[in-house]
Amino acid sequence: MAKHYLGDGVFAEFDPATLNTILTTEDGIRVTNRIVLEAEVLDALGSYVQREIYARQAPRQPLDARAHAGDGDGAALEAGAVIACDGIGTREEIKAAARRLDELEAGGAPDPEGRS
Repeated sequence: MAKHYLGDGVFAEFDPATLNTILTTEDGIRVTNRIVLEAEVLDALGSYVQREIYARQAPRQPLDARAHAGDGDGAALEAGAVIACDGIGTREEIKAAARRLDELEAGGAPDPEGRS
């Protein structure tokens, strides 16, 4: 595992065996701090950072960019909603599209028509 210098004495390395990201701080002689981030924790950190960036830029972001903030699946959900709503004309079709979007958000089964 090779360390990558991030700046301010902080290094990162990836352990492919465990899928963990290891962050260390070093003073030039020794490791002074070590944090092991499991994949789920790293994902949560990334989501947090996205939300914080979005919160500061929201007035300048288009709607499609806002869909990506904080959930990692925003693009897929947005695409599914657009596809599901394309050509809808009846109340029943709208309700079906809303149910499908709820399934996507809940991580439901793949769409039988191949839409994501």
